[in-house]
Amino acid sequence: MIETHDEIQEVKQSVNYEQFTLLPNLLFYVPKSDREHESNLLKQIKEYDASIDEYKLIFVLHYINSYSKAGLDRVPFNITMFTQIYNIDDRTRNKDHIKTCVDFLESIQMIDIEPLGNRDKYFMITNRSISGKNFTMIPYDSIQSIVSYSNNKKRSVDKGKLMTLYCYLASRVFNNKKGSTKKAEICYPTYEDIFEDIKLTSDTITKYLGILSEELELIKYISTGTYYNKNDKDKKCQNGNNIYTLVDGDEVNKLLQGLKEYREAFLKRVLTGEPEELLLNPKSPPIEITSENFTEHSYEEYVESTKYYRKDKQIPTKELWQQAVDDKKAKQK
Repeated sequence: MIETHDEIQEVKQSVNYEQFTLLPNLLFYVPKSDREHESNLLKQIKEYDASIDEYKLIFVLHYINSYSKAGLDRVPFNITMFTQIYNIDDRTRNKDHIKTCVDFLESIQMIDIEPLGNRDKYFMITNRSISGKNFTMIPYDSIQSIVSYSNNKKRSVDKGKLMTLYCYLASRVFNNKKGSTKKAEICYPTYEDIFEDIKLTSDTITKYLGILSEELELIKYISTGTYYNKNDKDKKCQNGNNIYTLVDGDEVNKLLQGLKEYREAFLKRVLTGEPEELLLNPKSPPIEITSENFTEHSYEEYVESTKYYRKDKQIPTKELWQQAVDDKKAKQK
């Protein structure tokens, strides 16, 4: 059994040396060429076990495919070792979720399991068809950055959801053939698209986009701002899409090309701003104003902070905001 420190380090090294891992796009959405499946793996595993934390599945798929990329068809799997590799809290509940993920993959015939001793603790996995024909190459360094990310004490971060959002966007980004720049290597799913595919709420998406772009610097994105329909006499404004790309040193040029393609794809949309200018001459983000410090700032600063950090939050009138400030200060006396 693989349980000693030296054995765990040996397994870690065998996973580490590869530059990338293949993950099936079916994890996030059903590819157009896939006529066999009606829903993605995240939805399927939720149907398999409604109590499952489905975002643990991405760790299991990454682990198994890391071995397969290294040329190993049979993968030793120890749940205690697994939690250490991915910095997952070693609680019984988490171990149960991981085991359920493995059982689910066996049930849909993506893997075979050969029990070694106690099946719940140690077994051998044979990878049958995890990546399939539609897959995305995920840089191992990016996964390591997410796995090693230290939670801010003021907010909780679910690394499974964080990793799922990153890999989802990576799977959606168009990839040119080597040397080609025919299309921009970007994607622009709406928040509704992301929720439909991987069930992350708007607040979670906004929070984790901030971590992925500003702290980990794995993705870069630009908002297209608001727009109105060319045929709308009232010029009623709506929120446009974000445009995303992966950070590789050329992300600004990719986003500029992406904005051009976005305008061409939505000819009836008239953008009210100039996102290209914002991309080339970025402004510093506003101060993040919370329920703890809002009495120290002006209403205008509060509005800018809310628009930037909590786009879906309704902004109160200045009168209501001032009343909240007065009440807060009165309680502090």
